[in-house]
Amino acid sequence: MPVNNNLENPLVTVFVPAYNEEKLLAETLERLKNQDYDGEYELMVIDNASTDRTAGIARKAGARLINEPAKGNRFAVERGFKEAKGEIVVQTDADSRPGREFLRKIMAPYADPKVVGCGTRIEFLGVSPVFNNLYKLAAILNPREAMWGPSLSARKWAWKKIGGFNKGFDINSDGYFTLQLRKIGKVAIVKDYYLPVSGRRYQGNFLKVIKNSMELNVSSIFMILTGRPLIRRPYKDIR
Repeated sequence: MPVNNNLENPLVTVFVPAYNEEKLLAETLERLKNQDYDGEYELMVIDNASTDRTAGIARKAGARLINEPAKGNRFAVERGFKEAKGEIVVQTDADSRPGREFLRKIMAPYADPKVVGCGTRIEFLGVSPVFNNLYKLAAILNPREAMWGPSLSARKWAWKKIGGFNKGFDINSDGYFTLQLRKIGKVAIVKDYYLPVSGRRYQGNFLKVIKNSMELNVSSIFMILTGRPLIRRPYKDIR
């Protein structure tokens, strides 16, 4: 069924945090409006201090637009959960390319009332197959496999119970959110669907890729081992 932003109490809210995403946002929203999910859902964009046409593109697509002036992914995601009308809140990114089955796949595990969060695996577009294969292997071997920001969801009451999403850092905030949710219920990872996401952070020569991904990878390993964040600096914007 279609997007319906007029619902007073929708079961599902899908939101996109976006900072200067005029090049990619329109296609993402079009894809999110054409899901094969059976229920109605609201679609929302969190404009995170953009200086380009992001807000206008969101309005034209019919998304509910929320302005979050505090720049940073953690502020945008926290605002998305706060403003969501749905009982289940789904986040994806402006540079993702969700297939028609994305919402259906991520919603299916919620048939189990013990599930408080759900994500899918992801794959990067425009990068070496070697790079994606390494990430797939890491996911299989990871004893604490977490949700990724482009494919993250939770019951709104669970988000409230663990004290929200914003814990003061951006890098691996999705992984930490997953760990906190697992203290109060199940977090499902859909293993038969890989959400395509822009690989712009991992494109270029080998040294550039290492430079752009080093903090994320090191912080991920630290969180797997300790359950705590390592780096509190914000992400470097790559547009």
